[in-house]
Amino acid sequence: MVNTKTVSGESPLVVFVSSVMNNELNEARIIVKNAIEESFFLNSWLFEYTPASSSSVEQTYLQKVREADFVIWLIGSCITEPVEKEILECFGTNRSNLLIFKLPTYKQDNKTEELLTTIGNYARWKKVESIESLVDEIKKSIGDEITKAVRKNHQNNGKSLEDLINSKILYAKENSISHWTSIGLSKDIAENFYNDSSVGVVKPEYLPNTDNQIKILIGEIGSGKTLIAERYYFRELNELQNNSKHPIPVFLKANSASPNLKYAIDIELTEFRDFKNNGITLIIDGLDEISPKYAKRLLEECKTISSVNNKNRVFITSREILNLFKKDEYAEISLLTKRDIGNIFDKIGGTNYQVRQFGTTMNFDRDWNSSIEEAIKRPLFAIMIAKYIVENHGYHSLSIVNIIQDLIRKILIDDGFDSQNENLLIDLAIKLIGKQQRRINENELNLSQIELFNFYRSHFLNIENKFITFKLSLFLEWFACQKLSKDELFLENIINENDNFENWRFTFSLFISTSSFEVASKLLVPLIKKNPAFAGSLISDCLDKLTLTEFFPYTNEQVYDQIMKTFNLWLSVLQTNLSQNIAPVDSLGNLLPFMTELQDQRIKIIWFKENVKIPIEHENISKGLRFALAPDNYISSFGCAVSFKPDAWIWFYSYNFLSEKLQQCLNNKAFKVDNYLESESKNNFLKENYQKMNSEQVLERISHLFLQAIHGYKQIVNSYFTCFKEELRIYSMMPFTIKGNILLNSFNISANSFPIQYYFDILPFSEKSDVNFKLTEEKEIFYNHDVTDQIFLAQRNNLQKLRYDKRFVIQGGTFHIESVNLTNPEQTTQLIYQWLWDDLERISWVHGRYEGNRRTR
Repeated sequence: MVNTKTVSGESPLVVFVSSVMNNELNEARIIVKNAIEESFFLNSWLFEYTPASSSSVEQTYLQKVREADFVIWLIGSCITEPVEKEILECFGTNRSNLLIFKLPTYKQDNKTEELLTTIGNYARWKKVESIESLVDEIKKSIGDEITKAVRKNHQNNGKSLEDLINSKILYAKENSISHWTSIGLSKDIAENFYNDSSVGVVKPEYLPNTDNQIKILIGEIGSGKTLIAERYYFRELNELQNNSKHPIPVFLKANSASPNLKYAIDIELTEFRDFKNNGITLIIDGLDEISPKYAKRLLEECKTISSVNNKNRVFITSREILNLFKKDEYAEISLLTKRDIGNIFDKIGGTNYQVRQFGTTMNFDRDWNSSIEEAIKRPLFAIMIAKYIVENHGYHSLSIVNIIQDLIRKILIDDGFDSQNENLLIDLAIKLIGKQQRRINENELNLSQIELFNFYRSHFLNIENKFITFKLSLFLEWFACQKLSKDELFLENIINENDNFENWRFTFSLFISTSSFEVASKLLVPLIKKNPAFAGSLISDCLDKLTLTEFFPYTNEQVYDQIMKTFNLWLSVLQTNLSQNIAPVDSLGNLLPFMTELQDQRIKIIWFKENVKIPIEHENISKGLRFALAPDNYISSFGCAVSFKPDAWIWFYSYNFLSEKLQQCLNNKAFKVDNYLESESKNNFLKENYQKMNSEQVLERISHLFLQAIHGYKQIVNSYFTCFKEELRIYSMMPFTIKGNILLNSFNISANSFPIQYYFDILPFSEKSDVNFKLTEEKEIFYNHDVTDQIFLAQRNNLQKLRYDKRFVIQGGTFHIESVNLTNPEQTTQLIYQWLWDDLERISWVHGRYEGNRRTR
């Protein structure tokens, strides 16, 4: 008899059930399994029902997570590491398929709550009243997901490629123009800028290509990163319109792409499903606008996408993120030329003669503030400055911070925002800065309908699919700054409770630049005490670029007191061993006497030597005293024109003075290591100088040099740099094994000079640092790239071992090429100082390259 039973043409959908396997949840797992298998189109996958396999346990269940059509997470009172890995794996591949159910139980532990908080905004979760109601909730949730998928598929049917592209261009154009109008430009001028490709030029060197499939475009706030990304996206859409086989362009904001890039891409590609073999051009804007943790993860996902298909290209925009980008991966945005700035001024000025003339000539006169001269080289600020000149009938002696403040006040008035609405924006900014992705669901804000309506019509905000973000990161930073200014207790708490200050860098800069010396000190004093490395880089990189006033409101005595305060603060956090080397202090570590002079628009500070007996009381120091003393009586004379805010100048001066002295100390090898390092090095130098060594001796000698360098580096840090050691990369990696290749050829064996490729392999805390080099013929490197590739592969695998609390200090660039000369009696010391210089340079305490050829004085 012929079997006429109809069979399904498609295999059933797979539902992966994830939960802790314990007595608390065993019953729920069985109930869910039985409920799923009642449906002919669903199959369940539970770990305890799988057969034995030759694959590792972790490989088996994580692979099934990736392949599953749905993942159900049953939440009990606790979580285990395997369950956490399953949920994160699902979240990293396709979050739309993650369904979460909180079962009736005792309160969840902290780890469960943290994971749920991380993904709660991006995957639906439901609290069920009982185990019995769980079955009904699961069936409804799976049914809803299938229904949505089918209906979305129907909605997209019938659109031609041209229709799809035109709709994308129209939407992107409106979004781009809204950025221009958000800073107060009229719709006509905004469209003019949108159509003018000379503003936000997409240069070939900015873009990915066949040789470099991923490219990161770096620029400071206001430099036009988003504009360039949008122009590149438009260009790629036009290319696709002309060539249906061109890669599909996908434009994503980083805060919507993370933490699930694959899902975000899949959503964008839904309409282009007939072109899935084209490859993609992925454009991600604003990598710096999410937390460093998410930024690193997103970047790794982008690198994977660029490597899986030679048609794929990845373009990312970001401000610079410490230690995250490799040199060959990024390009920096060029600043505007005078001609570019003139073009912008002419567009803004229209028939306004003064602005048009100014835009044509671009002759900066003496009244221009240095912060204006710096800011105007970036498109956003050039537009804001030109707009300010038009509205105020000329330029007045102000800084860029004044102009930002003026712009935001005008937008608040135009939006009809009163002080209560402004406070809502301030609170929103604080919530967003604290979030990993700097966006928030409107349901989390508990706003009334009127408040929500005001948010929707605000020029500051962008609201899409109920997620709220600020249109410009500048707006976010500004309103967060207002919170710091208004709430002293909040300022204190944010410093004491925050371990990741990078999210606050620009906000802190704005706060300091818009505050008096006394108010700015409320931030800088505790910040320097908690993290002098971050405070120093903040002062070095940001503080001198943003200023509020040009007049000089202080007397000579006030300036003297402020300089005294800043130096005493640095001395309190730099331990005695370090301060006696780099600060103007006496043998007891006390600040040496100094005097200040105010000369019109200049300030001079003169630090006197310890043996010069002069009155310390400032009011008794004569201005003429300096001229009565011989030059040898003072150690430093520093003068500076007050063309920027004197409050900022005082902090900037004290930091600069110390970092410059530190730089001199490193070049002169002023920090001593144990005598046995130097004496042993010199003894070996005398024995082996100019003697030809065999390969085994080379290996032994170089290994010994590096082992001594490890001990010496650690000793110097512990002796002099304990205030910085949590921020120093090599110190943070300890213990480690230095692994790599010593490259040999006949010449370097004779000359006793050897190039070395090496990296740091991180060890468990219980082990000791060690050295493990291999001897390799140099020709093997040139003719066989496997050797170098093995080192890079080992280095990449090594990144998985990073200390969890140090990964953003350590990450990136742990591969080195060093030249070691065995005839150099100070080679060990040279290695120590090179490592120390590199570490301090990365936290902005020294600048440039280590000279290293000076002898110790």
